[in-house]
Amino acid sequence: LNLETRMKKRFLQTISKRVRSLRLFSLLVCLGMLLPAVGWGQSLTVKNITVNVNQDGYWTTNESGQLTASDAQNYNVFYDATNKVLTLKNATIVDEVTNYGGSIIRIDNFDQFTILLIGNNTLTSTNDNRRLMYGISSNIMIIGQTADATLTGNSNSECIQFDTSDNLTIENCIVNVTSSSWSGIQVYGGILTLQNNARVKVESNEFALVGDKGISITDSEVTATTNGAANTIKSNGKIKIDNSIVKATGTFEDAYPAIYAAGDIMVENGSEVTATSSGMRGIFTDSD
Repeated sequence: LNLETRMKKRFLQTISKRVRSLRLFSLLVCLGMLLPAVGWGQSLTVKNITVNVNQDGYWTTNESGQLTASDAQNYNVFYDATNKVLTLKNATIVDEVTNYGGSIIRIDNFDQFTILLIGNNTLTSTNDNRRLMYGISSNIMIIGQTADATLTGNSNSECIQFDTSDNLTIENCIVNVTSSSWSGIQVYGGILTLQNNARVKVESNEFALVGDKGISITDSEVTATTNGAANTIKSNGKIKIDNSIVKATGTFEDAYPAIYAAGDIMVENGSEVTATSSGMRGIFTDSD
């Protein structure tokens, strides 16, 4: 081939490679846009079970808190893959794992995820660094099938914590959690909402209730106690209490204000609020 022909051939090969590269790049961009929509990165673990988030699953729990595979007629834990619902039905889950970190229930990267309570359910962690419930980048609802449905939790670590733009809503159920060393119910990067007959009782060493972007308590009842140097109920946003009964107590002599908000604090519609701190004032806000 003469020089001109070779140069034309090389030019065409270069153009072809660039076109293929652009097509591949476009495909990757499209995939990148589609993956979040189909649940990219969603994961769920319950004790030692890594749940297939695209498939229904049933498990039973025994008196020692162990999970074994079960069926639709006999279960204490059920995962509904279609609706992204984890049902706890008279479930007792005990976590005695000694390794650092982790949680009994972990929920990550769901646009919407529901924990449905039926009957009386108990989560217990005996390790100083094992949370009862934890997750990132998910919107979580804890709801009772009936108003007397209960979740009781005991932990040496945090009880319930969600991070990174999470929102947590609790409604129509009883939630009673105790942390001997750390915090109670915390939402960082999102809003904590208690509504529609939520009855929540928290006792902790550090913060009892945290809603980083805001706390909303409506038609509900809250009893929160902190035994260390911390706020009992804390938000870097607003706190709104509407038609509810709230009792916040800091028992430690170096306790912070029992109810603190960087934003406004609003108490409305016949709400009864009692805030007591053995260290500082009961209520404090940086706003109104």
